[in-house]
Amino acid sequence: MVKKIRTVMLLLLISLSMLFLSGCWNYREIDEIAIVAGVAVDKGINKNYLVTMEIVELRGGTETQLLTKITSLEGNSMFEAIRSIISYIGKKAYWSHAKVVIVSQDIAKEGLVKIIDWFSRDTEARENIYLLVSKHETAKEIFEGKPVTSEVLSFQLEKMLHNQRNLGKAPAEDIRQFINVLSTEGGNPVAPVISIKDINGQKRVEIIGTAVFRSDRLVGFLDELDTQTMLFIQNEVKGGVIYSEEKVAGSYVTLEIFKSKTKLKPIIDENSLAMEIDIEIEAAINEINDIGDVIGEDGRTQLKHHYENLINKRVTELVEKVQTQYNTDIFGFATKLYRNEPRLWKEIRGSWKEEFRNLKVKTNTKVKIINSAQLAKPFEVEE
Repeated sequence: MVKKIRTVMLLLLISLSMLFLSGCWNYREIDEIAIVAGVAVDKGINKNYLVTMEIVELRGGTETQLLTKITSLEGNSMFEAIRSIISYIGKKAYWSHAKVVIVSQDIAKEGLVKIIDWFSRDTEARENIYLLVSKHETAKEIFEGKPVTSEVLSFQLEKMLHNQRNLGKAPAEDIRQFINVLSTEGGNPVAPVISIKDINGQKRVEIIGTAVFRSDRLVGFLDELDTQTMLFIQNEVKGGVIYSEEKVAGSYVTLEIFKSKTKLKPIIDENSLAMEIDIEIEAAINEINDIGDVIGEDGRTQLKHHYENLINKRVTELVEKVQTQYNTDIFGFATKLYRNEPRLWKEIRGSWKEEFRNLKVKTNTKVKIINSAQLAKPFEVEE
C-alpha cells in the first residue's frame, strides 16, 4: 500500500513539474542567435585576411523565419577576423551548422594551413566542412552574387557537393580529408572549384573542376573531363556519364556509370619504377545519337573496346599533364608505394618529386556494358 502511494505521489510531482516548467520558446533568445552557414576568405586590404560570413538569423513569432545576411571584416589572423565579426553583429556566432569554407585563389596560392588550422582547433566548428576554391577574383563574390533563392546558399552548396559523388564533375573534399592527405606520406590534396555563371540573365552557382595543390598551396586547375579521369585513378567515381566525341558503330553513344573500381599496383624493376592502374567499369548505354546499331553484339563489342581505349588514353594523358605542368602527386601513387613497398619508399621519399615526374603508368581498363536497352536497335526516323 505504501509503495502504491509513493508511486502516485511521484507521478503527481512529475505532472506538476511539466505543467509549471513548460512554455513557449524564448523569442529573445532566438533573436540573439547568429548561425554561421558558410565562410569566404580573401586577402585583406589593411590586414592579412578579409573574412566574409553568411549568417542565418532566426526571427521568432507565430512562425520562425530564416533570414540571411552577409558580413565582412578584416583581421591579421582568422581568429581576430572572426572575433571582430562577432563584436560587430552583437550576437554570439554558432559554428556547428557551418557547411562550407570558400577561399580565393590568392589565399590558396599562399597556403591553406593557417586557414584550416582554426577550423580544426575550434571546438564548435566541424572538420567535415567542405572546402572550395573560388574561380573568381575573390571568394566573397560567391556570397554577394548568389542566385535569387529563399534557400541559404551555404546549405545549397552542401547538397550540391554531396551529389557530386554521383556526378564525378568535382571532388567532394572537406577540411578533414584535406588535412588527412596533407599528413600522409607524399600526399597532395585537391579541392572542388566554385564559380557563378550568368546564363540567360540568371546567375547560377556551379561546382565543376578541381583545384590542384602541392602540399597546401594551389598550383593549378583541372577541367571537368580531367577531373573525372583523376577520380577514376583515385577510385572515387561513384556514378556519372562517359561521353565520346567519336562515333562508335555509326553512332555517338553516352554511357551511364553504375560501378567503378580502381586498383593501383607498383611495378618494380631493377632500374625502373612504374604504376599499373587497373580500372573496372560497369555501365549502361544512356543515349544513342544516330542510327548506328550499338545494341547488337558487334556494336556492343566495338563500344566496349572504344571506351576501354578512350579511358586508357585519358589516364595516360592526364598523368603526363600533371607531371609536366604541376609535378604534384594528386593520384595517391606515393601513398600506395608507402603502404605496399615501405622499404623502397624509404629509399626514394627524398627524391619523390623527381621520381613522380618520370614515373611511367600502364593503364588497363575493362568496361562491362549491362542492361543497355529494351530495344534491339535505336529508333529510325523516316524523312
